[in-house]
Amino acid sequence: MIEIKEVSKTYHQGKISTKALSEVSFVVNKKESLGIVGESGSGKSTLLRLIQLMETPSTGDILIDGEPTSKWTEKQKQIQKRKMSMLFQSFNLLSNLTVLDNVILPLKLQQRKDLDKALELLEFVGLSEQKKSYTSQLSGGQKQRVALARSLITNPEILLLDEATSALDDRTTEEILVLLEKVKKSYEPTIVFVSHDLDVIKSSCERVLIIEKGKIVNETRVNQKKVNSMSESYSEKAMRVLSL
Repeated sequence: MIEIKEVSKTYHQGKISTKALSEVSFVVNKKESLGIVGESGSGKSTLLRLIQLMETPSTGDILIDGEPTSKWTEKQKQIQKRKMSMLFQSFNLLSNLTVLDNVILPLKLQQRKDLDKALELLEFVGLSEQKKSYTSQLSGGQKQRVALARSLITNPEILLLDEATSALDDRTTEEILVLLEKVKKSYEPTIVFVSHDLDVIKSSCERVLIIEKGKIVNETRVNQKKVNSMSESYSEKAMRVLSL
């Protein structure tokens, strides 16, 4: 369980101070899919970086499984970071590596290697045939599939998604959402999904927090919208949506 307890975050640049978050409190339950929605600049991505322990709160604390992270040593924080993965909007793949090498890279950085696991994940995301390709040869949707496989290679307990579908078209977004449903069932991670796209969050999350100007202003349970089959064409989806 992740508990954000009265967390504020202020950035300082010279004499200018900018408050990104103000006394934010909420809980993410184990194996839950939590969405955080808000406009650009509302503080969504700052929250993710704090949960990922890439930044520290200015005030307040983050508790993981009941333990305040402010009291952790750097070694303890590094151990926790290895239990988390981030899926970005911009893919963050290395163009000089093959698809397979990109997927296995996090393990190499930990002086580990599991080729079978990498191949299994490429099969899982439907890219086995592209394992020797370079990322420059892939479409945006394929790149995000590679990034998703890479994010799962370390068997993360917590999966953080930062606008993970924002660079994709509608059909490709739905393909990624279908894959995320498979991830939930097969790997059961705790998911925190940040996005401004309400339809994406409605399709993916059980509970949603609404953030404005650095504050949580509302919370709701989600009547989940069924993810459409990948067999639906763009024109079919356009007619279905535009005719409502």
